[in-house]
Amino acid sequence: MGEFQQLWLPLSVLVIGLFASILIKTFSLGFFGFVSSLVLGTAFLGLSFQQITELFPSALFLQLMGLFLFFAIVEESGVLKGLVAGDHRFLVNNKVLIPLLVFLVCAGVSASGLGNISSLALLAPIGFKLAEKFKMPFFPMALLMVGGANAASLSPLTTAGIVLHNGLHKMKLVQDTSYEQIGFGAFIYVLFFVAIVTFLGFFIFGGWHWLKSAAPSNDALQNMSLADPTGATKQQNSMVRGIKVIILLLGINILLQATVTKVPNALSEVILGLKTILSLPVLGWCLAFYASLSHWVTSEKLFKNVSWDVLFMIIGMAFFMEVLSKAGFAQWVAIQLMGSMTEAHMPAALAGASALLSAFTSSTGVVLPLFLPLVQELQLQYSGNTELNALLFPMLLGAHLVDASPLSTLGALCIAAVGAESTRKLLYNKLLIWGFMMIPVAGAIGYLSTKLF
Repeated sequence: MGEFQQLWLPLSVLVIGLFASILIKTFSLGFFGFVSSLVLGTAFLGLSFQQITELFPSALFLQLMGLFLFFAIVEESGVLKGLVAGDHRFLVNNKVLIPLLVFLVCAGVSASGLGNISSLALLAPIGFKLAEKFKMPFFPMALLMVGGANAASLSPLTTAGIVLHNGLHKMKLVQDTSYEQIGFGAFIYVLFFVAIVTFLGFFIFGGWHWLKSAAPSNDALQNMSLADPTGATKQQNSMVRGIKVIILLLGINILLQATVTKVPNALSEVILGLKTILSLPVLGWCLAFYASLSHWVTSEKLFKNVSWDVLFMIIGMAFFMEVLSKAGFAQWVAIQLMGSMTEAHMPAALAGASALLSAFTSSTGVVLPLFLPLVQELQLQYSGNTELNALLFPMLLGAHLVDASPLSTLGALCIAAVGAESTRKLLYNKLLIWGFMMIPVAGAIGYLSTKLF
């Protein structure tokens, strides 16, 4: 253990907090994360308060706050009610298509360049309203939406896909003529296995029972209309127009993403800057400011509609993981892998380890930058006896298979999109258990896939 002996205490605190969040109804995992970060950082890592505050995930906070403000405006505008209150006779008569359509729409929007987080932020409220209307349990609907958004997250147009391609470029083991092929292979590998696991989870945990139940009649759906019978207000109509502008700008963002690799470096920096401005979190902040300024909705009401408990949970746990990383947790995992695993079991170990880290941290921002060099180092140690794909693909799958966990951004966005507090707590418990179940599943797929393919 050596320099990593101090890890046992924060890891123990983390496990206690996770169990308490399930067993104690009033337990706030967000406050727990903040308190643990401050206490452990000062008392056991010897950090000053200034050093601890530098670990605060400010970028993640700004991103999520922008998304949650966008959530609040969409809910206040009544646009979700209008979308879900329409004529759904086709879906009533073809109920079996709903899961497939939800998965494909989430995957398509994610692959188009928005990525898993922004696509789920757009679609999660609509998906849960649709689930409510068709009496589908929220948990299988959440699996479909997260699975779809994650399955396509390694598209070359997304941030995760760009991080992967840049990492492959830096690998001395990958020639310029083959890195595109490896990147596409990774995209298909993750898409295939995430889709299989997602639909298995859907059918096992409520989806099959829902499909066997009788579909609501057309008359029942009309009676369940969620639209306001008095009609939309002037302010709501203005907000709907604002949301349409946001969607148009997101379309421009996707087009910019598609062209950024095809222009000179000087121009690509300008395009990347425009992409940042036209990202959903930034547009959410701008729309919230304009909505308050133009009296569409008061700032008090807007902030009241923000899911503060979910926001605190994500930021608190991200803060705690930053402190844990400062103690050397990620490096310790990498060293343990390299020192204790045989070559035959390394794909499974990489998948499980990346899944474990991704359950608490960003797969794109932390797991991929950490594990891509590790994959290269392992390939060099094995002198080419193990193919790069056999190490790389399981690692990428593990990083994206656990993201339905409420401790990750995607799972938390699902909880934020659900209204009732009692429903949130139940969904939180189910998603947390599912997320940790996926760690050994990722390892098993990583091992078996190297034997079968």
